[in-house]
Amino acid sequence: MVYQLVDFISDNGAMYCVKGDNTAVVSVKVPKRIKEKMRSIDVQWSEVLRKAIEAKIKEQERKQAVTSFLEFRSKSKVPKNKTPYTSEVLVRETREER
Repeated sequence: MVYQLVDFISDNGAMYCVKGDNTAVVSVKVPKRIKEKMRSIDVQWSEVLRKAIEAKIKEQERKQAVTSFLEFRSKSKVPKNKTPYTSEVLVRETREER
């Protein structure tokens, strides 16, 4: 089943967007004054929300990756600030191999 893009704001202030058959519907409630302002501006609000959600997801994934890395690093047996392979050491070794 394929749906056509539907993008509208209902009278109760909720925004609905449906696109394609591999998507989910997300509704957002906004105050009526915001809804009125949204109607007065020619913008595809579904696209704005989609991009904002994707950006937030990427931000959270980056934070989780950093947290995971720091946890992994804290469990390593190499003492902090005593890492045997700093970038300087690796560059020096690479140059010496030439």
